[in-house]
Amino acid sequence: MNRLISLFVLVEAIVVLGFQLFGLNVLWSFAQTSDGILSLAVIIGTTSIFRALSSLVRGYIVDSFQKKTTILASLCVCGFLCIAWIFVQTYLVIAVVAYITITLAQEVYEGSYTALVAEKLGQNDYIRYDSISIMSGRVVAVAGNLLSAILIIFLPTEAIVISVTAILALGVFVCQKFLPKSNIETKDEKPKFIWSFAKENVFGSKKVIIFIVIVFMLNLDYAFIPTLLPLYIITAAELASPLLFGIIRASNNIGEFVASGVVLRYSHLVSRLVKIGLAGSAAVFVLLPFVYTFPIIVVLVFAVYSFFDMLTQPLYSYFVSSLAADKRGRILGIVDSVILMASPFGILLGGLLSGLGMVAVSIGIVTVFAVSLVIVASSKSFGKIALDKS
Repeated sequence: MNRLISLFVLVEAIVVLGFQLFGLNVLWSFAQTSDGILSLAVIIGTTSIFRALSSLVRGYIVDSFQKKTTILASLCVCGFLCIAWIFVQTYLVIAVVAYITITLAQEVYEGSYTALVAEKLGQNDYIRYDSISIMSGRVVAVAGNLLSAILIIFLPTEAIVISVTAILALGVFVCQKFLPKSNIETKDEKPKFIWSFAKENVFGSKKVIIFIVIVFMLNLDYAFIPTLLPLYIITAAELASPLLFGIIRASNNIGEFVASGVVLRYSHLVSRLVKIGLAGSAAVFVLLPFVYTFPIIVVLVFAVYSFFDMLTQPLYSYFVSSLAADKRGRILGIVDSVILMASPFGILLGGLLSGLGMVAVSIGIVTVFAVSLVIVASSKSFGKIALDKS
Protein backbone atom coordinates (compact mmCIF):
# COMPACT_ATOMS: atom_id res chain seq x y z
CA MET A 1 0.00 0.00 0.00
CA ASN A 2 1.64 3.24 -1.12
CA ARG A 3 2.01 6.33 1.04
CA LEU A 4 -0.79 8.30 -0.63
CA ILE A 5 -3.34 5.52 -0.15
CA SER A 6 -2.23 5.19 3.49
CA LEU A 7 -2.82 8.90 4.04
CA PHE A 8 -6.29 8.80 2.48
CA VAL A 9 -7.20 5.75 4.59
CA LEU A 10 -5.96 7.44 7.80
CA VAL A 11 -8.00 10.60 7.21
CA GLU A 12 -11.11 8.57 6.38
CA ALA A 13 -10.72 6.45 9.54
CA ILE A 14 -10.46 9.50 11.80
CA VAL A 15 -13.54 11.16 10.33
CA VAL A 16 -15.55 7.91 10.32
CA LEU A 17 -14.92 7.49 14.04
CA GLY A 18 -16.21 10.97 14.76
CA PHE A 19 -19.38 10.59 12.71
CA GLN A 20 -19.92 7.07 14.06
CA LEU A 21 -19.94 8.22 17.68
CA PHE A 22 -22.24 11.13 16.94
CA GLY A 23 -24.62 9.28 14.62
CA LEU A 24 -25.41 6.35 16.89
CA ASN A 25 -25.94 8.65 19.87
CA VAL A 26 -28.38 10.82 17.90
CA LEU A 27 -30.19 7.82 16.41
CA TRP A 28 -30.73 6.26 19.83
CA SER A 29 -31.87 9.57 21.29
CA PHE A 30 -34.46 10.01 18.54
CA ALA A 31 -35.66 6.44 19.03
CA GLN A 32 -36.26 7.08 22.73
CA THR A 33 -38.09 10.41 22.32
CA SER A 34 -40.17 9.68 19.20
CA ASP A 35 -43.54 7.93 19.11
CA GLY A 36 -42.40 4.65 17.65
CA ILE A 37 -40.57 3.43 14.57
CA LEU A 38 -42.83 5.26 12.08
CA SER A 39 -42.07 8.65 13.68
CA LEU A 40 -38.35 7.93 13.51
CA ALA A 41 -38.86 6.94 9.88
CA VAL A 42 -40.35 10.37 9.17
CA ILE A 43 -37.35 12.12 10.77
CA ILE A 44 -34.79 10.09 8.80
CA GLY A 45 -36.88 10.31 5.64
CA THR A 46 -37.00 14.11 5.90
CA THR A 47 -33.23 14.21 6.26
CA SER A 48 -32.89 12.04 3.15
CA ILE A 49 -35.04 14.44 1.12
CA PHE A 50 -32.85 17.39 2.16
CA ARG A 51 -29.75 15.37 1.28
CA ALA A 52 -31.17 14.60 -2.15
CA LEU A 53 -31.93 18.25 -2.87
CA SER A 54 -28.59 19.46 -1.51
CA SER A 55 -26.66 17.01 -3.70
CA LEU A 56 -27.34 19.27 -6.68
CA VAL A 57 -25.62 22.17 -4.92
CA ARG A 58 -22.93 19.92 -3.47
CA GLY A 59 -21.79 18.85 -6.93
CA TYR A 60 -21.17 22.46 -7.96
CA ILE A 61 -19.38 23.20 -4.69
CA VAL A 62 -17.05 20.24 -5.25
CA ASP A 63 -16.21 21.26 -8.83
CA SER A 64 -16.12 25.02 -8.20
CA PHE A 65 -13.72 25.23 -5.24
CA GLN A 66 -10.40 23.76 -4.21
CA LYS A 67 -11.38 20.33 -2.83
CA LYS A 68 -8.99 20.50 0.12
CA THR A 69 -10.61 23.79 1.18
CA THR A 70 -14.14 22.37 1.05
CA ILE A 71 -13.01 19.31 3.03
CA LEU A 72 -11.59 21.49 5.80
CA ALA A 73 -14.56 23.88 5.83
CA SER A 74 -17.17 21.11 6.01
CA LEU A 75 -15.39 19.35 8.88
CA CYS A 76 -15.18 22.65 10.79
CA VAL A 77 -18.92 23.22 10.29
CA CYS A 78 -19.67 19.70 11.56
CA GLY A 79 -17.53 20.29 14.65
CA PHE A 80 -19.25 23.60 15.41
CA LEU A 81 -22.73 22.09 15.03
CA CYS A 82 -21.80 19.14 17.23
CA ILE A 83 -21.07 21.59 20.04
CA ALA A 84 -24.35 23.38 19.29
CA TRP A 85 -26.13 20.02 19.65
CA ILE A 86 -25.52 20.14 23.41
CA PHE A 87 -27.79 23.18 23.64
CA VAL A 88 -30.52 22.23 21.13
CA GLN A 89 -30.98 18.49 21.66
CA THR A 90 -33.99 18.93 23.95
CA TYR A 91 -35.89 21.01 21.37
CA LEU A 92 -37.07 18.47 18.82
CA VAL A 93 -37.65 20.79 15.85
CA ILE A 94 -34.35 22.66 16.33
CA ALA A 95 -32.55 19.36 16.93
CA VAL A 96 -33.88 17.97 13.65
CA VAL A 97 -32.72 21.11 11.80
CA ALA A 98 -29.27 20.84 13.39
CA TYR A 99 -29.08 17.13 12.52
CA ILE A 100 -30.04 17.86 8.91
CA THR A 101 -27.43 20.64 8.67
CA ILE A 102 -24.69 18.37 10.05
CA THR A 103 -25.72 15.72 7.53
CA LEU A 104 -25.50 18.24 4.67
CA ALA A 105 -22.03 19.39 5.77
CA GLN A 106 -20.99 15.75 5.96
CA GLU A 107 -22.26 15.30 2.39
CA VAL A 108 -20.04 18.14 1.17
CA TYR A 109 -17.06 16.57 2.93
CA GLU A 110 -17.74 13.14 1.42
CA GLY A 111 -18.28 14.54 -2.09
CA SER A 112 -15.09 16.58 -1.99
CA TYR A 113 -13.07 13.77 -0.46
CA THR A 114 -14.32 11.20 -2.97
CA ALA A 115 -13.50 13.49 -5.89
CA LEU A 116 -10.02 14.26 -4.54
CA VAL A 117 -9.12 10.62 -3.92
CA ALA A 118 -10.46 9.49 -7.31
CA GLU A 119 -8.39 12.25 -8.96
CA LYS A 120 -5.16 11.16 -7.29
CA LEU A 121 -5.57 7.40 -7.84
CA GLY A 122 -6.07 5.27 -10.96
CA GLN A 123 -9.26 3.29 -11.61
CA ASN A 124 -8.19 -0.06 -10.17
CA ASP A 125 -6.18 1.65 -7.40
CA TYR A 126 -9.31 3.57 -6.43
CA ILE A 127 -11.34 0.36 -6.11
CA ARG A 128 -8.55 -1.12 -3.99
CA TYR A 129 -8.35 2.04 -1.90
CA ASP A 130 -12.10 1.82 -1.32
CA SER A 131 -11.70 -1.75 -0.06
CA ILE A 132 -8.78 -0.88 2.22
CA SER A 133 -10.59 2.21 3.47
CA ILE A 134 -13.70 0.20 4.27
CA MET A 135 -11.64 -2.45 6.04
CA SER A 136 -9.95 0.12 8.27
CA GLY A 137 -13.20 2.04 8.57
CA ARG A 138 -15.04 -1.04 9.75
CA VAL A 139 -12.44 -1.72 12.43
CA VAL A 140 -12.96 1.84 13.61
CA ALA A 141 -16.73 1.51 13.26
CA VAL A 142 -16.86 -1.71 15.33
CA ALA A 143 -14.98 0.04 18.10
CA GLY A 144 -17.10 3.16 17.59
CA ASN A 145 -20.41 1.30 17.79
CA LEU A 146 -19.47 -0.61 20.92
CA LEU A 147 -17.92 2.47 22.50
CA SER A 148 -21.03 4.51 21.62
CA ALA A 149 -23.29 1.96 23.28
CA ILE A 150 -21.18 2.02 26.44
CA LEU A 151 -20.99 5.81 26.46
CA ILE A 152 -24.78 6.08 26.02
CA ILE A 153 -25.25 3.89 29.08
CA PHE A 154 -22.70 5.54 31.38
CA LEU A 155 -22.12 9.10 30.15
CA PRO A 156 -24.28 12.13 29.33
CA THR A 157 -24.68 13.32 25.75
CA GLU A 158 -22.43 16.32 26.45
CA ALA A 159 -19.41 14.11 27.07
CA ILE A 160 -20.02 12.17 23.85
CA VAL A 161 -20.42 15.33 21.78
CA ILE A 162 -17.22 16.86 23.16
CA SER A 163 -15.37 13.65 22.24
CA VAL A 164 -16.77 13.80 18.71
CA THR A 165 -15.69 17.43 18.32
CA ALA A 166 -12.15 16.59 19.45
CA ILE A 167 -11.93 13.77 16.90
CA LEU A 168 -13.15 16.02 14.08
CA ALA A 169 -10.60 18.66 15.14
CA LEU A 170 -7.89 16.00 14.79
CA GLY A 171 -9.22 15.25 11.30
CA VAL A 172 -8.99 18.94 10.37
CA PHE A 173 -5.38 19.08 11.58
CA VAL A 174 -4.31 15.98 9.59
CA CYS A 175 -6.08 17.23 6.43
CA GLN A 176 -4.54 20.69 6.69
CA LYS A 177 -1.05 19.33 7.32
CA PHE A 178 -0.82 16.39 4.93
CA LEU A 179 -3.68 16.24 2.41
CA PRO A 180 -2.61 17.18 -1.16
CA LYS A 181 -4.44 19.87 -3.11
CA SER A 182 -6.49 19.10 -6.21
CA ASN A 183 -4.83 19.81 -9.56
CA ILE A 184 -8.13 20.07 -11.41
CA GLU A 185 -8.99 23.58 -12.52
CA THR A 186 -12.26 24.78 -11.01
CA LYS A 187 -15.19 25.49 -13.30
CA ASP A 188 -16.84 28.90 -13.28
CA GLU A 189 -20.34 27.68 -14.18
CA LYS A 190 -23.58 28.97 -12.71
CA PRO A 191 -26.29 26.76 -11.20
CA LYS A 192 -28.79 27.94 -13.86
CA PHE A 193 -27.02 25.66 -16.35
CA ILE A 194 -27.58 22.59 -14.21
CA TRP A 195 -30.37 21.22 -16.41
CA SER A 196 -28.38 21.47 -19.64
CA PHE A 197 -25.39 19.88 -17.90
CA ALA A 198 -27.56 17.06 -16.51
CA LYS A 199 -29.25 16.51 -19.87
CA GLU A 200 -25.91 16.07 -21.62
CA ASN A 201 -23.83 14.24 -19.00
CA VAL A 202 -26.39 12.33 -16.95
CA PHE A 203 -29.71 11.77 -18.67
CA GLY A 204 -28.01 11.59 -22.07
CA SER A 205 -25.80 8.70 -20.94
CA LYS A 206 -27.30 5.21 -20.98
CA LYS A 207 -24.58 3.98 -18.64
CA VAL A 208 -25.37 6.64 -16.04
CA ILE A 209 -29.13 6.04 -16.31
CA ILE A 210 -28.74 2.29 -15.74
CA PHE A 211 -26.48 2.97 -12.76
CA ILE A 212 -29.10 5.32 -11.28
CA VAL A 213 -31.84 2.70 -11.70
CA ILE A 214 -29.73 -0.01 -10.01
CA VAL A 215 -28.67 2.08 -7.04
CA PHE A 216 -32.11 3.71 -6.71
CA MET A 217 -33.56 0.22 -6.24
CA LEU A 218 -30.86 -0.78 -3.76
CA ASN A 219 -31.29 2.41 -1.75
CA LEU A 220 -34.82 1.30 -0.88
CA ASP A 221 -33.14 -1.42 1.20
CA TYR A 222 -30.00 0.48 2.17
CA ALA A 223 -32.03 3.29 3.75
CA PHE A 224 -34.00 0.90 5.95
CA ILE A 225 -31.72 -2.01 6.87
CA PRO A 226 -28.91 -0.24 8.82
CA THR A 227 -31.13 2.36 10.51
CA LEU A 228 -34.65 1.19 11.34
CA LEU A 229 -34.47 -2.59 10.89
CA PRO A 230 -32.26 -3.24 13.98
CA LEU A 231 -34.54 -1.02 16.08
CA TYR A 232 -37.65 -2.77 14.71
CA ILE A 233 -36.22 -6.23 15.44
CA ILE A 234 -35.24 -5.21 18.96
CA THR A 235 -38.72 -3.79 19.58
CA ALA A 236 -40.61 -6.70 17.99
CA ALA A 237 -38.60 -9.26 19.94
CA GLU A 238 -38.91 -7.20 23.17
CA LEU A 239 -35.14 -7.03 23.56
CA ALA A 240 -34.75 -3.23 23.86
CA SER A 241 -31.14 -2.42 24.75
CA PRO A 242 -28.68 0.17 23.45
CA LEU A 243 -25.91 -2.42 23.91
CA LEU A 244 -27.66 -4.94 21.63
CA PHE A 245 -28.26 -2.16 19.11
CA GLY A 246 -24.55 -1.32 19.21
CA ILE A 247 -23.59 -5.00 18.82
CA ILE A 248 -25.85 -5.38 15.78
CA ARG A 249 -24.31 -2.28 14.19
CA ALA A 250 -20.85 -3.64 15.03
CA SER A 251 -21.70 -6.99 13.40
CA ASN A 252 -22.40 -5.07 10.19
CA ASN A 253 -18.90 -3.63 10.36
CA ILE A 254 -17.32 -7.05 10.99
CA GLY A 255 -19.04 -8.58 7.97
CA GLU A 256 -17.95 -5.67 5.77
CA PHE A 257 -14.38 -5.92 7.08
CA VAL A 258 -14.09 -9.59 6.13
CA ALA A 259 -15.65 -8.99 2.71
CA SER A 260 -13.29 -6.08 2.06
CA GLY A 261 -10.43 -8.57 2.01
CA VAL A 262 -12.23 -10.51 -0.72
CA VAL A 263 -12.88 -7.31 -2.69
CA LEU A 264 -9.25 -6.27 -2.31
CA ARG A 265 -8.12 -9.61 -3.71
CA TYR A 266 -10.63 -9.78 -6.55
CA SER A 267 -11.36 -6.08 -7.17
CA HIS A 268 -10.92 -6.53 -10.91
CA LEU A 269 -13.89 -8.95 -11.10
CA VAL A 270 -16.41 -6.16 -10.59
CA SER A 271 -19.58 -7.71 -12.04
CA ARG A 272 -19.03 -11.17 -10.59
CA LEU A 273 -18.63 -9.78 -7.07
CA VAL A 274 -21.73 -7.60 -7.43
CA LYS A 275 -23.90 -10.52 -8.57
CA ILE A 276 -22.74 -12.74 -5.72
CA GLY A 277 -23.33 -9.90 -3.26
CA LEU A 278 -26.90 -9.24 -4.39
CA ALA A 279 -27.84 -12.94 -4.47
CA GLY A 280 -26.36 -13.53 -1.01
CA SER A 281 -28.06 -10.47 0.47
CA ALA A 282 -31.45 -11.68 -0.77
CA ALA A 283 -30.87 -15.19 0.57
CA VAL A 284 -29.94 -13.98 4.06
CA PHE A 285 -33.15 -12.04 4.61
CA VAL A 286 -35.32 -14.99 3.61
CA LEU A 287 -34.37 -16.38 7.03
CA LEU A 288 -35.25 -13.27 9.05
CA PRO A 289 -38.86 -14.16 10.06
CA PHE A 290 -37.66 -17.45 11.53
CA VAL A 291 -34.75 -16.17 13.65
CA TYR A 292 -35.46 -12.57 14.70
CA THR A 293 -36.34 -13.52 18.30
CA PHE A 294 -32.87 -15.00 18.90
CA PRO A 295 -30.34 -12.18 19.59
CA ILE A 296 -27.20 -14.16 18.72
CA ILE A 297 -28.65 -15.36 15.41
CA VAL A 298 -29.84 -11.84 14.58
CA VAL A 299 -26.28 -10.58 15.07
CA LEU A 300 -25.03 -13.34 12.74
CA VAL A 301 -27.68 -12.49 10.13
CA PHE A 302 -26.54 -8.86 10.01
CA ALA A 303 -22.88 -9.91 9.86
CA VAL A 304 -23.47 -12.30 6.94
CA TYR A 305 -25.69 -9.77 5.14
CA SER A 306 -23.00 -7.11 5.50
CA PHE A 307 -20.45 -9.52 4.04
CA PHE A 308 -22.52 -9.99 0.90
CA ASP A 309 -23.50 -6.33 0.74
CA MET A 310 -19.86 -5.30 0.77
CA LEU A 311 -19.24 -7.38 -2.36
CA THR A 312 -21.38 -4.89 -4.30
CA GLN A 313 -19.04 -1.97 -3.42
CA PRO A 314 -16.86 -2.27 -6.58
CA LEU A 315 -19.87 -1.23 -8.70
CA TYR A 316 -19.93 2.26 -7.17
CA SER A 317 -16.13 2.53 -7.09
CA TYR A 318 -15.91 1.57 -10.75
CA PHE A 319 -18.59 4.08 -11.70
CA VAL A 320 -16.96 6.95 -9.77
CA SER A 321 -13.50 6.30 -11.16
CA SER A 322 -14.83 6.08 -14.74
CA LEU A 323 -16.21 9.65 -14.71
CA ALA A 324 -14.35 12.62 -16.20
CA ALA A 325 -12.33 14.29 -13.42
CA ASP A 326 -13.43 17.84 -14.24
CA LYS A 327 -17.13 16.85 -14.19
CA ARG A 328 -17.06 14.17 -11.49
CA GLY A 329 -18.41 16.32 -8.64
CA ARG A 330 -21.37 17.65 -10.62
CA ILE A 331 -22.28 14.29 -12.15
CA LEU A 332 -22.13 12.56 -8.78
CA GLY A 333 -24.13 15.41 -7.22
CA ILE A 334 -26.94 14.97 -9.75
CA VAL A 335 -26.79 11.17 -9.60
CA ASP A 336 -26.84 11.18 -5.80
CA SER A 337 -29.75 13.62 -5.79
CA VAL A 338 -31.85 11.23 -7.86
CA ILE A 339 -30.71 8.13 -5.98
CA LEU A 340 -31.23 9.67 -2.53
CA MET A 341 -34.87 10.26 -3.39
CA ALA A 342 -35.22 6.51 -2.87
CA SER A 343 -34.18 6.80 0.78
CA PRO A 344 -37.37 8.39 2.16
CA PHE A 345 -39.43 5.90 0.16
CA GLY A 346 -37.35 3.04 1.56
CA ILE A 347 -37.62 4.37 5.11
CA LEU A 348 -41.36 4.96 4.92
CA LEU A 349 -42.03 1.70 3.07
CA GLY A 350 -40.00 -0.18 5.66
CA GLY A 351 -41.91 1.56 8.43
CA LEU A 352 -45.24 0.61 6.87
CA LEU A 353 -44.18 -3.01 6.25
CA SER A 354 -43.03 -3.17 9.88
CA GLY A 355 -46.64 -2.65 10.87
CA LEU A 356 -47.59 -5.77 8.88
CA GLY A 357 -45.05 -8.02 10.55
CA MET A 358 -41.62 -9.54 9.99
CA VAL A 359 -42.70 -11.68 7.03
CA ALA A 360 -43.80 -8.58 5.10
CA VAL A 361 -40.50 -6.85 5.93
CA SER A 362 -38.54 -9.88 4.71
CA ILE A 363 -40.49 -10.10 1.43
CA GLY A 364 -39.96 -6.39 0.76
CA ILE A 365 -36.19 -6.55 1.35
CA VAL A 366 -35.67 -9.73 -0.70
CA THR A 367 -37.72 -8.38 -3.63
CA VAL A 368 -35.52 -5.27 -3.93
CA PHE A 369 -32.29 -7.31 -4.00
CA ALA A 370 -33.73 -9.82 -6.49
CA VAL A 371 -34.90 -7.14 -8.93
CA SER A 372 -31.56 -5.33 -8.67
CA LEU A 373 -29.72 -8.58 -9.45
CA VAL A 374 -31.79 -9.07 -12.61
CA ILE A 375 -31.03 -5.50 -13.78
CA VAL A 376 -27.28 -5.87 -13.21
CA ALA A 377 -27.09 -9.29 -14.87
CA SER A 378 -28.97 -8.11 -17.97
CA SER A 379 -27.08 -4.81 -18.35
CA LYS A 380 -24.43 -4.48 -21.07
CA SER A 381 -22.78 -1.62 -19.13
CA PHE A 382 -22.42 -3.40 -15.77
CA GLY A 383 -23.12 -7.09 -16.37
CA LYS A 384 -19.63 -8.15 -17.49
CA ILE A 385 -17.06 -5.74 -16.01
CA ALA A 386 -13.60 -7.26 -15.60
CA LEU A 387 -10.67 -4.87 -15.16
CA ASP A 388 -6.98 -5.48 -15.71
CA LYS A 389 -5.78 -7.36 -12.63
CA SER A 390 -2.59 -5.29 -12.45
